[in-house]
Amino acid sequence: MSDAAWEATRFRAGLAWVIKGELTSEVRRGSSVHDFVNSPLVGEALAIREGLFMAANQGISNLWCCSDNLTLIRAITHKIQRKELQGIIKDIHNLSSAFVSLDFFHVSRENNEEADALANVVLRNSHM
Repeated sequence: MSDAAWEATRFRAGLAWVIKGELTSEVRRGSSVHDFVNSPLVGEALAIREGLFMAANQGISNLWCCSDNLTLIRAITHKIQRKELQGIIKDIHNLSSAFVSLDFFHVSRENNEEADALANVVLRNSHM
């Protein structure tokens, strides 16, 4: 799961990703803050990229990547083109080669609450 919280006045986004083990109760979480983020959609794409990077670095070989942003999932799976996402989508596709199996899915906002909460916390804490 991944998500982003975006602050329009500062063009800043809090990014978060949550990776849950398929057969275990292990959960890995990560978050970061990025400046110069032009839109919530770009923030969501950055969150997926960061989550994939972390998963690849930790040796995870099979992954389902879920987001509550259908526009982004469609862009990643080549169903639509978004100019503002081209570079990030290219990075995501390049990172995909690190996995034996990688699938992208749209999930409801309710099923993405953990990543959403973490993204909001990291953005809020960036003001301190």
